[in-house]
Amino acid sequence: MEPNNREFRRFKVGHLENLKGFLEGINTPLQLVTFGGGGCGFYGSNRVPQLSPPKRVFCVFSMGTEPIKVQGNLLYVREVETADRKIIFYGVEFIKPHRPHVEPLVSTLEKLKIEGLVEES
Repeated sequence: MEPNNREFRRFKVGHLENLKGFLEGINTPLQLVTFGGGGCGFYGSNRVPQLSPPKRVFCVFSMGTEPIKVQGNLLYVREVETADRKIIFYGVEFIKPHRPHVEPLVSTLEKLKIEGLVEES
């Protein structure tokens, strides 16, 4: 799906040091790389056995604020080959009742996009 056909804007956030995100109960390090009003994406260097779709997950985010806990569904796990290694990408869709919880973060990311500090994915 093309970015402008998405229901929600998605931003590339892997380079933002002040935006933190993790999956509750998962001890394997994962990097938050995409974020939007409808979901997010993490990647890791190893497959996490307890993350196999479909699965309900709890995401926790902060950006210099109190942590925001959002419930979502792990929709997919994909292996991605890069030039020098293989990474595992985890795609999460937030459940509809929890989407309003991330609106302040999305607003901040929209401002950062205007300033040229983040790009849409």
